[in-house]
Amino acid sequence: MSENLTPNQRRLLQNIAEKLRTSTHQKRKVKATDRQLLNWCAEQDLISNAEADAPVFVYTVSLLNNINQRLQQLGFAPFETDQAVSSLQQAEQGAAETKSVRENPRAHRILTAQKSRQSWTIIDCDYRALELDNISEIIVVENLDCFYAMENFALDIATDSLVVYRGDSAYSTGRKALLQQWRHTGKPLRYFGDLDAKGFHIAQSEGFTHIAVPAYEWFKANANSSAFNPAQANLLASLNSQNALSPYHQLLKNQHRAILQQWLQNTPLQWCET
Repeated sequence: MSENLTPNQRRLLQNIAEKLRTSTHQKRKVKATDRQLLNWCAEQDLISNAEADAPVFVYTVSLLNNINQRLQQLGFAPFETDQAVSSLQQAEQGAAETKSVRENPRAHRILTAQKSRQSWTIIDCDYRALELDNISEIIVVENLDCFYAMENFALDIATDSLVVYRGDSAYSTGRKALLQQWRHTGKPLRYFGDLDAKGFHIAQSEGFTHIAVPAYEWFKANANSSAFNPAQANLLASLNSQNALSPYHQLLKNQHRAILQQWLQNTPLQWCET
């Protein structure tokens, strides 16, 4: 079977096709991608070898139609087809798999934790399938080890809450897309993570309405310098200290002590507005 067209060759044809909507032909100085495409056309007997080797080539609607016809004969998708989709959708388009442009299999996936009585169930799902109207709030959990052990945290979570892992290379893309949609609902977006400079900064800078914190006296008694990362010190100045979080921020700024999320196990926590 002959080779399929590359993503660059397909993009070139798409651009030419757009220009041919308003003209009968497109004359182009042949560049590298043109040359590769024209050589393919010559191999398919759509143009002559002399035409493929010329420094200038004239593209026509007829040639583009012939290219599409040959692609389909070979079992490939037409050049207009968007191949930035999943491998399953690419399979429906034709025989080729184009990994360089296809959609990441986890592009729309999120990792959720759902509470049932006293236990939690971890579910990988496509965020686009969620009914946002049925969700009262979204709670984003920063650290994966804590996400997997939500039963260890004394945190008020409604039955119709959606608990989501903040994400790594596998899940952050889906989580970001979900939150972009969620912010338009105006409903609570809560953050549960490390209580250090970066954690408080994330809660404020990424549009979270609340952050989970223990009582300040407990925080003051248990905050530790080992949890304070000096590399995050530049974030302290940006923290908003004009609300109920002010004492926590001041302790961070003045004493450089913090609390890691895993240290909050079995400690009563409350939601504080950011």
